[in-house]
Amino acid sequence: ASGKGFNQDGSHTMQTIQDGKHLARWFNISTGRGDLGAAEPLAPLLANILFSPRLAAARLETPYELLRWDHSMRVKQHVVRDVAGTTMLGTTVLGLAAMAGVDVDLDPTSSDFGRMQIGNTRIDIWGGFQPLVRTFFRIAQQRRKSTGTGKSTDLSNEDLFNEFWSFWRNKLAPIPGFDADLLGGGTFTGDEINWEEENVKRELWNRFVPLMLQDLEEAYSEDGIRGAWLAVPSFFGTS
Repeated sequence: ASGKGFNQDGSHTMQTIQDGKHLARWFNISTGRGDLGAAEPLAPLLANILFSPRLAAARLETPYELLRWDHSMRVKQHVVRDVAGTTMLGTTVLGLAAMAGVDVDLDPTSSDFGRMQIGNTRIDIWGGFQPLVRTFFRIAQQRRKSTGTGKSTDLSNEDLFNEFWSFWRNKLAPIPGFDADLLGGGTFTGDEINWEEENVKRELWNRFVPLMLQDLEEAYSEDGIRGAWLAVPSFFGTS
């Protein structure tokens, strides 16, 4: 079965039902609603274990959609156009920011890769792709750049495993994440976990207050009103 449409030049084009299904899948993935596949019946359970499992799945499935051999040329062009357009827009924003004097780290093994740094405030415009890309390059290149010293260090096999584990540990929902931190004796950022009053307050704030409010409070405490204004984009998807 197929449906008739028109190209921009007015010529006819045919879209099959399979094309429609693949495009619908891509629209879901590109807007953060990933396909859980065989784990679909477990979606309610996964939502209690992982922070937004469909979003995590969508970020992992995006590169796969670029490489799928069973897509028609029509679908492949649509996927490539969307990904290329988003990438070009993001790099253009970073380029203009760098020209304006904003610090932009281009080392893919750095925690600040692809982020704009203004004072102590960092702005991530990539919608959840940055940690995936950073982890991939750290494991592939077996090195990590320190944001503190700017120096790169080689990673051992244990370090590579810790990079992989930290990526997924950061995806855990608040309660499972807290359990993992208790078992590990600290958070994935290196903060110690204990039952002192200040520590408990910090953990309750970090795990149960919406992230955009955390960004706003942190930016204000570090850079005052300017930082607060810089944190406003987090309400629209940056971090």
